[in-house]
Amino acid sequence: MHPHAAGGAGKAIAPYGSWESPISAAAVSAAGRTAEGLAVAGNGRLVWVETRPEEGGYAQAQPPAPPRAVLVKEPAEPGGKARDVTPQGFAVRSLAQEYGGGAFAVQGDVVVFSNYSDQRLYKQTIGGPSSKICKFIAVLIMCSEDEQSNLVTTLYSLDAEFSKPMWIFGVSSYDFLGKDDSSHKIICCYRFSHFLIVGLYAFQKNQHAFFLSRQNGKSYVGVLDHDSDSFSKIDIPFSSVNNIVSGDGSFYIEGASASLPVSIAKVTLDEKRTIATDFSIVWSSSEDVAKFKSYFSFPESVEFPTVIPGQHAYAYFYAPYNDIFQGSSDEKPPLLVRTHGGPTDEARGVLDLSVQYWTSRGWAFVHVNYGGSSGYGREFRERLLGQWGVVDVNDCCSCAAFLVVSPDQATKIYKAIKDKGLPVALVEYEGEQHGFRKAENIKFTLEQEMAFFARIVGKFKVADDITPIKIENFD
Repeated sequence: MHPHAAGGAGKAIAPYGSWESPISAAAVSAAGRTAEGLAVAGNGRLVWVETRPEEGGYAQAQPPAPPRAVLVKEPAEPGGKARDVTPQGFAVRSLAQEYGGGAFAVQGDVVVFSNYSDQRLYKQTIGGPSSKICKFIAVLIMCSEDEQSNLVTTLYSLDAEFSKPMWIFGVSSYDFLGKDDSSHKIICCYRFSHFLIVGLYAFQKNQHAFFLSRQNGKSYVGVLDHDSDSFSKIDIPFSSVNNIVSGDGSFYIEGASASLPVSIAKVTLDEKRTIATDFSIVWSSSEDVAKFKSYFSFPESVEFPTVIPGQHAYAYFYAPYNDIFQGSSDEKPPLLVRTHGGPTDEARGVLDLSVQYWTSRGWAFVHVNYGGSSGYGREFRERLLGQWGVVDVNDCCSCAAFLVVSPDQATKIYKAIKDKGLPVALVEYEGEQHGFRKAENIKFTLEQEMAFFARIVGKFKVADDITPIKIENFD
């Protein structure tokens, strides 16, 4: 059920798609900042790369460059303003390993970053934009990939004195994730596809490791104690997490939820590292997004049948919603179907103003996780092997067809159950569509479901004053 569905009294009736909305195209573009990489400096404060669409690309670049990306550091005091580290004339972005890795590395109070315009490596202290920048580095571990075979990832040590890489080792089908300085461990993970898996682990010196996992469209944060082999799941407000790094008695994560835009949060734990005692937002891609909250449509997770019998795929459905307008009961909204990129990326049910731009104007919106998407297991991922352009297209069409709910589907189900002699009841509401929207219908449905289950399962009387409807094959 939509969180606002119980409202609607006094709203103006207007055709779907014609509603006025404060979520303008300008508001969407202003919320387009992204965070690309997290690291903790020697003073324990977070640094990250922030892209800024409002600053545009670099006029001198050919071909035209993307929005400028700068290194930013966490404010010294809670609630303070983050400060830029990268000076004007520089932009932090690497064109190597575009599907993984990063454009900077931090050691203590020193950062080494790749400058977009010349792809050179520069060293700078994290004091701020006025800090001295040099083109020299002492030692850097660099990762490269054989583009022809797409099988070997090699680690190099870049020696500034000779300005040439020295081969360390190469690994086939494995990717370098990171290292634990306290135990001298190097962590690698098996490569499932072209994409590198980054940001999944973060170590602390006290033999704890933070890690991310994802299952059925939801992210989970866990803590693993090396010594006791114990595992704890940490509850956080984010339903989707993309990156994690370890701080002193805390960790930082980049994530979002249905009500929170992409943000960076600091999570402080108790002494046992099992419970989050504080969750504070350090950075938000859209600080002003809360003013549009009364217009938000919240995602509904949908599982639908594909063209393959017995097979299902997934999507996030957003119903049209506006704080002032609503559609008439005899009209259905237009549906916009979106697919994600990758092609093995994943649609996530998080707050995105580019979605709310449509739903607040009276459009229904569905973001499809077709076969091949991440987050639903290996079998689901491998559906796309050799079938790119087939499975994804078919699943999107199946999703659209599934959302067009015709009344005869409910009638057929009702008749089939009734013919088998099983208890069943059917109530049809005029003007309702996929999911109930009218307050009186939501209220009546919940009450009758309560009465139905009480009579069938427990055969007891509910405390509420409910007059039950007739149950076929029971009354």
